[in-house]
Amino acid sequence: MNSSIQAPCNRDVVLRMLLASILASPGCLTAASLVSSSFYSGSLNSLSLTELQSSVAPLISFSNVGVQELRSGYIAQRYDAAFVNIDVVGAGLAEVPETGSVQLEAHTINQDGTFYEVTDQANWTETSPAIANLSAGLLQADVVGLDTIAPVSVTWFGKTASRDLTVLNTIADNFSTAPYNFAGDGIPDDWQLQYYPAGSTNADPMALSIDGRRENYFYYFFDLDPTQLNTSGAAASVVVEHNNQRYLGLEINRRKDLPTSLSFAVRFGDDVPVANGVANGVLVYNTDNPDGTVTEVWRDATPISATRFGLVDVAFNNL
Repeated sequence: MNSSIQAPCNRDVVLRMLLASILASPGCLTAASLVSSSFYSGSLNSLSLTELQSSVAPLISFSNVGVQELRSGYIAQRYDAAFVNIDVVGAGLAEVPETGSVQLEAHTINQDGTFYEVTDQANWTETSPAIANLSAGLLQADVVGLDTIAPVSVTWFGKTASRDLTVLNTIADNFSTAPYNFAGDGIPDDWQLQYYPAGSTNADPMALSIDGRRENYFYYFFDLDPTQLNTSGAAASVVVEHNNQRYLGLEINRRKDLPTSLSFAVRFGDDVPVANGVANGVLVYNTDNPDGTVTEVWRDATPISATRFGLVDVAFNNL
């Protein structure tokens, strides 16, 4: 009896194709080339992953990789955040004393509300003479004669942020100028710059003011404008009663906090007192004013019996 033997190749081919389909999934790079055994014994009704792993364990290893979903705008880490702007931040951002320093930082402003620091990588610029140096956000202030606005800018990938800092005039008499040097001349720099250009010889404390008779230090002492002729309010004569006697007095309005370069004395006499004479005035009243001045009343030590004269003698000690 002739018998025909059915070759198992059909099952073998089906199995090989199924294996190739499974092994070609992501994570298995060699696919069907690793399958060399022929599986044709028994019936092929189902094929599980466990059976495949068992069958080809010597050749193939499977790894369990979690599903990853890509979403537009999804933030996986902070550097994935969309950069939208730049900002300048830092302690003491508003003000810095002259010759002092402050560390500024450049922060990105990201679309999701986060930020990251790019202080060292960003481009810093400044245009103010009040800033001596600006590098990687570290600002070094220069010497100033007045409180000075100092703009600072930082740029990062086409975005620029600017901030105005104020360099404070914290040292009264150190502002070097030319041709006349304001520094160390005995009068605070901010007062000189209020009325004269930087380096002007007219700002010299010993220079005569507009009236041609009084020096600048006199106007500074009485808190007056040296470019104006009006000196009213500096001093006025009054009568002071004391122990039922009348005395000549002088009411003066002067700066409260005087620099060591200035001193003054109140003198009285039968004739106009001379400078550096006897300081015989008696202080009987004083009060501080909101503008930083003080009002004082001084009286003569001698009662009025004949003509008396009073003098406020202001001395410049830097001579």
